[in-house]
Amino acid sequence: MHRRAFLQAVATWAGLQVIAFPVVAARAAPRRALILIELKGGNDDLYSFPLVSDPVCAKLRPTLDVPARNILLMDARRGLHPNLAPLMDCWNAGELALVQGLSAGPLEYSHFASGQRWETGTVDRPSERLGWIARAWKEGGVEPLPGRFDATVLGFNPGSLIGGNLRLLEIDSAEMIGAAPELGGATAPSGNPTLDHLRRVAFDWGATQHVLAEAGRRMPAPALAFNRHYTGKALLGAAALLHSETPPAIVKLTVGGFDTHVAQQDRQHKIWRPFAENLLAFRSVLQQSGLWGRTTLATYSEFGRRVAENGGGTDHGGASTQLLLGGAVRGGLYGDSPDLSDLDGGNVRGTLDFRRYYNSLWSEVLALPTVAFDPARYSPLGLIRR
Repeated sequence: MHRRAFLQAVATWAGLQVIAFPVVAARAAPRRALILIELKGGNDDLYSFPLVSDPVCAKLRPTLDVPARNILLMDARRGLHPNLAPLMDCWNAGELALVQGLSAGPLEYSHFASGQRWETGTVDRPSERLGWIARAWKEGGVEPLPGRFDATVLGFNPGSLIGGNLRLLEIDSAEMIGAAPELGGATAPSGNPTLDHLRRVAFDWGATQHVLAEAGRRMPAPALAFNRHYTGKALLGAAALLHSETPPAIVKLTVGGFDTHVAQQDRQHKIWRPFAENLLAFRSVLQQSGLWGRTTLATYSEFGRRVAENGGGTDHGGASTQLLLGGAVRGGLYGDSPDLSDLDGGNVRGTLDFRRYYNSLWSEVLALPTVAFDPARYSPLGLIRR
């Protein structure tokens, strides 16, 4: 991608006119960065990360079983769907991991109820709304990062970042449109709480737009171009944030469309192929600026899908497999491979508590000294190279 086009893309994402900043090297992030990616709707990991020549899949998935000749092998048992072919570069580099058999407690087929478990890190508190990261940040007494924000949400659904004392910036699509606002100093309190709140929001918004514009000038043009899929816009925004003077520790974004009750093959192809290409473009930017070794992308989804197809799609299911990608990731397969000879009511049986995965994101990816969940019960998985 030519640098001029790249800068225009960043400016378009941030909703700004291009401003002539000098190109300077990115400042190293003060902490490791986590890009948390929600696969909204419940990804069918048996399709995205298929099993090789499994007789149960062949029987129960007459149209969705992926032929062994098409699977991009990770080991003799499991591999990537051809839609994810761009990620084989990451696998071969030892930077891609799959965490298998993840379960958030007893089977729960409701998007809302199961999503609530994954976002709060609880299985028996349905009224809980405090996100697990926000809670761990508060209970661990994590020091605020330099700058105005600790974490950023691109799009919608803060999820695990809701509540506590986490300083959270939410940027939706409407805030990415328009010219650069005029920045004045922070306005003195007016005595009207509502007016003061609106002024603070406006100031934060304007400051953030300028930060993103400058960060775009700090980033090298990626060796691989972001495509026009909306994940390209989101990952470009995440890259810009990590190149800012005060990068957040966590950036959360959502990739939708995984509730594939119908037309699953077509829908997965339209999501995963461009998404995988944009993940590689994101990687290329951070490799060039030296930030890739301290950045990890990690997915979560409210559940997997049922093993048996319903005639072109799959319904809400049980345990899931999640993906990690990063310069410090210890590539490989973690947890037990799905045993389809021992199903739980037609679902992949959970073999790994999701809080072990979360403890890995907290203590290994973010390298924070505290713990998110009791390490005696939920020991980290060793996903990150030290």
